[in-house]
Amino acid sequence: MHEQLLTSNPLFSTPQQSFTTSFKKLKMFKIAVCIESKLWKTALLSKSLKELTKKSVTTALLSTQTKGQYSVCVVFTDDVALQELNKTYRGMDKPTNVLSFSNGGQDGKTTQLGDIFLSFETCHREATAQNKKFNDHITHLLVHGVLHLLGYDHETDADAAQMEQLEIDILAGLFVANPYQQAE
Repeated sequence: MHEQLLTSNPLFSTPQQSFTTSFKKLKMFKIAVCIESKLWKTALLSKSLKELTKKSVTTALLSTQTKGQYSVCVVFTDDVALQELNKTYRGMDKPTNVLSFSNGGQDGKTTQLGDIFLSFETCHREATAQNKKFNDHITHLLVHGVLHLLGYDHETDADAAQMEQLEIDILAGLFVANPYQQAE
């Protein structure tokens, strides 16, 4: 189960690295990557995690035909932090895999979409239990988080079906298998 879109922005950590990628001079995306838990650094090289994030977020934004200048901050943290955020903002006293906090503010010409938080332990546990590659699971959750920041949700069956199909299509472009298809 994924998170719901949260409308307040609890934290905006100082990014360790910020990526800017331009496409056709029409779009510009600033992607800040903050690695706050050493668990992520143990599992993946920081450079690999940053590149995975850049590629996943950029592809999700391009696939939804998002035009303009946007910034997103992705925070890689742990179960303790996600449990606290989940408890504070959703009233659920347990860790979760990913939370998205919409911002929608302006910084000059750049629209700040918001922040995406991922928990290492929960993501790793889910990938193992679902027999998925860890990087593929993270890619899926990053795409899922971006879609929430863009206003997509899964509160109704129709909305869930639309969002899931969009995720499947975006992930196919990233060479990631359909995460909703049961392994046979």
